[in-house]
Amino acid sequence: MIGSHTDVNERKNVERQLLHVSRHDTLTGLANRRSFDMAIAREIDRVARSGEPALLLALDIDHFKLYNDHYGHQQGDECLVKVAQKLQEVAQTFGDGMMARYGGEEFVGLFKVSDQASAMQLAQDLVKQVNAIGLPHAKSSTNPCVSISLGMCLSPSGVDRTLHTLIKQADDQLYQSKTTGRNRATLASFATTQTT
Repeated sequence: MIGSHTDVNERKNVERQLLHVSRHDTLTGLANRRSFDMAIAREIDRVARSGEPALLLALDIDHFKLYNDHYGHQQGDECLVKVAQKLQEVAQTFGDGMMARYGGEEFVGLFKVSDQASAMQLAQDLVKQVNAIGLPHAKSSTNPCVSISLGMCLSPSGVDRTLHTLIKQADDQLYQSKTTGRNRATLASFATTQTT
């Protein structure tokens, strides 16, 4: 009986580990793209039912290719890990939400926020705290340290949004942040755009 109990416990541990690996990015420990896609599908359903807004973030590390080329891929990986840790720290202070690595130096976030002011506060904290890491970036024309550009879409209550629409709007705002100087955040909500 003891051997049988041990086998069951070992199998459950292996299953938990496999489940964790299937849902998390192996380098950064953040949720992976698969987990994020499942979460945003659930969130769109929640917004449709409750009428409460959802905030989608799309962000990436400014001039990351230049960082990798200058410092090497090992340092690039360490940069990704440090940025991911900082993103997760800030996200946890905002309660109910998640950050995920979407691919390469691209990250996404999904949060329940009450209004545009809360969305902008979260964005400002993310940009500020990544700067505060103080990781030197000698090849950046934007900032002497590693920085991020961020785009956001706040899905208002009562408005039907699809996954594709939300991601496209957040991506469009990320592009806006990059073209207006990087190291900043831009929010799309209704017909307005705000930059900080």
